[in-house]
Amino acid sequence: MFEINESSEALVSKIMIPARPESLLSVSAEANNEYPNVNIIAKAISNDVSLSAAVLQIVNSPAFAIRHKITNILQAVTLLGVSRVERIVTVVAMRESVGGNLNLARFWDSASEIANICSQLAPRLSGINQDDAYTLGLFHDCGIPLMMQAFDDYKQTLIEINKTEVRPTTKIEQARYQVCHTQVGYLLLEKWFLPQHISQAVYCHHHNYADLVEQKKIDDSSLSLLALLKMSDDISSTYRKSWRRDDTDEWLQVQDLVLSYIGIDEAYYNELKADIIEKFDM
Repeated sequence: MFEINESSEALVSKIMIPARPESLLSVSAEANNEYPNVNIIAKAISNDVSLSAAVLQIVNSPAFAIRHKITNILQAVTLLGVSRVERIVTVVAMRESVGGNLNLARFWDSASEIANICSQLAPRLSGINQDDAYTLGLFHDCGIPLMMQAFDDYKQTLIEINKTEVRPTTKIEQARYQVCHTQVGYLLLEKWFLPQHISQAVYCHHHNYADLVEQKKIDDSSLSLLALLKMSDDISSTYRKSWRRDDTDEWLQVQDLVLSYIGIDEAYYNELKADIIEKFDM
């Protein structure tokens, strides 16, 4: 299921999937030691001024709900732990590596909003890792900028997709390019060694959720993350119309199944939704 067919390989090779930068390689190498040295990790991050600034910005964002503001990288590594800081560094480095010279401010604003909602929902639901939730929220559509770089007409394709009733919308991309943004996003996350249940969720987030549950195409961790993503899309759409498209109709179709899979009822979900939307307005 998680493969690109042979006829697409030539096109995939045209898509520039960025490599992990040296700063991330250094952090990961130390983090994987039996007894990682927090000073070495902090120094590796701090040596990259833009990276360290972006890491502190994310660490202090609403997504992580840190009570006291973290002001330096060593403090972040000490308080949050090596593995969590490594994930944050990966998130920051990947975001900076995707998109080249494209103007993606609006894209990342939308993705960040979904990521923040995912991160706020995760601790209130059973068995969903908050960092995984944030990562999926931020990168579920990360294949889009890479497709824009590879195909000159892809922006026009996105406009078409926003207006179509074809489901899944990735069928249009497949017909035109023999590859779609969810496959490209999956390849990016695999190349950067993100957990497989996250890359699987990226690959499948436009699939029919009922089919995924029924046919057990992906594991429970991926299904839970996808349920969280759909809830976050609905909350975002309720607060403001998404720049990508209005997913309200899709939410009405999957709501009962998603809430049932997560193990909550509609009343509790509406409480969560109202609470998160209220925080947006603060």
